[in-house]
Order: sequence, then structure tokens, then C-alpha cells
Amino acid sequence: MEMSKVTIFLLITVNWLIEARPKPIYFECPAPEVIDPCSCREENVFSGIQCEGVQSLNTIQRSLGNRFSLPIPWLHITNSNILDLPPGAFYNMSVSRLFISGSNLRYVAEDAFVGLENLAMLVLQYDRLFCVPTTAWSPLGRLKTLSLASNFILRVERSAFKGLPALETLILTGNRISHIDKGAFPLTLKFLSLASNHLLKLNGSVENLPNLERLFLTDNDISSLDGELDGLTRLKMFDVSQNVIKMLGSDIFVDLLSLTNLDLGDNKLESVGDSLQPLTNLTHLSLSNNYLTVLLENSFRNLTALQVLDLSGNRLTAIDLSLRHLSNLRKLNLTRNRLVTLKYLELKWLHGLRVLDLSHNNLTVLELTGQDLGMLTVLKLAGNKIKSFSFSLDRMTELDISFNDLKTFSSQDLGNKLGLRVLNLEGNPWTCNDHLTDTFRELTNHEVHVRGAPVCPLPAN
Repeated sequence: MEMSKVTIFLLITVNWLIEARPKPIYFECPAPEVIDPCSCREENVFSGIQCEGVQSLNTIQRSLGNRFSLPIPWLHITNSNILDLPPGAFYNMSVSRLFISGSNLRYVAEDAFVGLENLAMLVLQYDRLFCVPTTAWSPLGRLKTLSLASNFILRVERSAFKGLPALETLILTGNRISHIDKGAFPLTLKFLSLASNHLLKLNGSVENLPNLERLFLTDNDISSLDGELDGLTRLKMFDVSQNVIKMLGSDIFVDLLSLTNLDLGDNKLESVGDSLQPLTNLTHLSLSNNYLTVLLENSFRNLTALQVLDLSGNRLTAIDLSLRHLSNLRKLNLTRNRLVTLKYLELKWLHGLRVLDLSHNNLTVLELTGQDLGMLTVLKLAGNKIKSFSFSLDRMTELDISFNDLKTFSSQDLGNKLGLRVLNLEGNPWTCNDHLTDTFRELTNHEVHVRGAPVCPLPAN
């Protein structure tokens, strides 16, 4: 079953938390009967206590209160029935990272976290919070990571996180947020996820966050970013895919001098103009699933560090000279466009290209040589209308030319076959003859794994 958008972005943020995790704390589990109905596990950085299906916070306090001389590295309270966190909810235990998930939590009292002054991470997700529990933060002066993902939060007030002076990671993925006050986020933030909400605009809420490195705005209804990214000089990763952006202003990214990853996929862009030119450190760019019909010659002019470019799912009929500045490009995805032909001059600049995906276009003939594409190892041409091909690519290891109009071909069409390991020829209207049989026999002798080879009858004696 396909994962939901919220689940995908929670996995992304979990990976970030793992990367940013503190050093392991030595923790020795007590005897199981001592902390029943909770359980303990010792797994390096994930050592801690699991309390699942518990119906009362008092039960957890009786099981864990005053049991440990060192802080509990992780306390997981999951799939329980804890409607509220009263004052002093954890007064008799010390915890480094607290995780409450899927437990019907609806209310957090003002003094709920008294006693947890050393808490570094707090996760309250898949619960039923309708607002940010602003008044509960005052004891958490050392909190670095906060997740309120997958609740029912509707808006973020200016004072929402004022009591968290050390906060670096904030995850609000999968709520119902439609409004954020300007100045709502601490200047200490390095990671912010607002993915899968109901945002129409950012209202200046993320501009001038001097330490922000990763920003996720995926799956909202944002139509414009004009003036919203000012001052984000340390931003390295920005994902604003699955929104409704139609245009990009020429100075929209002017402050994003550290940006290396940009995802603008699944919007309504018809052109990028010269908006990308300030992004001289960009290495990964996705413009997939937009409405691009043409690329200007200077659209990628200053993107000389770019290594991965995804232009799939657009309406491009030609590339022209738009890629001529991308000498460090390693992977190019042009699948699901409207390309009828690909000219030599459109690719000759890509000296370091290793993976080229041209699947599901309208290509009829393709000829590529190793003169300028000598590093190419993977070429995908599935779902076109190719009747013939000719390649001279010495380093090619994988070729997919399935579901085209091939009736026959010669091993000479592949050039040097010494490196070829996988050849997909499924879904072509082959015409069986001795010539074709000899070609497949030669490929087998070169230990090429061929998929979709026709089953030709043996010649008569």
C-alpha cells in the first residue's frame, strides 16, 4: 500500500533526528517485572522504556517513578489513552527524550513538564492537540527538538515557541495550519517542517531565520514565495513541492547562497526564467511535474555545481542549449515529456553525465556517441517510438529500450559491449530471423542479461 504524504515526511524528519541525535547514554534495564506494564530495551542510542496501551499516566508514574539513578534516554508512550498531561505529569522521573504518540492527547497543562528541565527532545505526534501548548514550555530551556506532527493544530501564534530558547528542530508536519504569525519561530531553528498543512502563504514567518538549514513546505496550497525567503543565508535544503506556484520572481532566491537541494516539483510552473541564477552551490534540483514547455538558454547559467536535474513530467518538446552550462551534471531525468528528437548539440556539453532517462517521450531515432557522453553508464529509453538506434558508449552498463517499435537490431548498434550488463528489450514487435538470433547469441556470450528477447523458432534442419 502506498505511504501517505504525512508518513513520508515523518520518515524524512526521523532521518534528520537520527543524524542529529546526541551521543549514546549508558542505560541498564531493570528486571521486567519491576516496570510492568512498561518494557525496556537496550539498543545503543535507542535504549529506553516503552509504555504501550497504558490507560493511565498514574500507572506509568508508579512503574517508573524514582526507579533510575540516570535519566531515561528514551521514554516512549504509545497507543495509550492519556487525554491530558496534568501539572507535574513527570515530576518523579528524569527523561532525556520523551515520545508520546497515538495516545489521544488533547491538553497539556502549564506545569506539565516540571522536573524535565534537562529534556532534549519532545515528540507529541499522532495525537489530538488543537493548539500549540505555549504555556507548558517554560521548564524546557534546554529542549532542542520538538515534534507536534499529525495533530489538529489550526494556527501558530507569535508567542507559540517563546519559552524554548535552545530549539533547533521543529516539526509541524501533518496538521491543519492555515495561518502563521510573523515572528512565530525562534531564531535558533535549523530544521523546520510545515509539510502537509493548509498554508496559502507564509506571511513572512520564515524570513530572516539566520540559522535555518532545512525547510520543508511540501503539500500545502502556497501560490507565491515572493519576499518570503529573505535572509535565509544558511539554508541548504528547501522542499516546496506539491504546491500551486505558477511563477518565480527573478530575485526570489537571491539570499539562498548556501542552498544545495531544491525541490519545486508538482507545482504549476510554466517557466523558471532567470530565478535560479543566484543558486551557485545547488547540486540537486527537481522541477518535475510542472507545466514547462521551453527552457531558456540562460535558465541554468550559473548552476555549474549541479549534479542531479529532474525535469520529468513536463511538456518539453526540445532542450535546445539550456543545459550547456551543466558540465558537472551526473543524472538527468527527462521522462514523461514530449521530446520528438534529441539533438547532438543539446547533450554534448554534459561531459560527466552518468544516468540519462528519456523514457516515455515521442522519440523515433536516437544516435549517441562517446565523444562527449563517454561517462554515460545508464540509458533509459522505455516507452518511445524508436525504430532504430546507434550507440557508441564504451562505459554503458545498463540500457532500457523496452516498449518501442524495434523489429530488429545488430550488436554493432550497441558499439563496445564489454561493459554492458543489463539490456531490456521487452514489448517490441520483433521480426525473427537468423540475424536477430545471432545477435542475441552474441549478447549471451558477452554475459549480458537480456530481458524481453523474442522466442524465435529454431531453424528447420
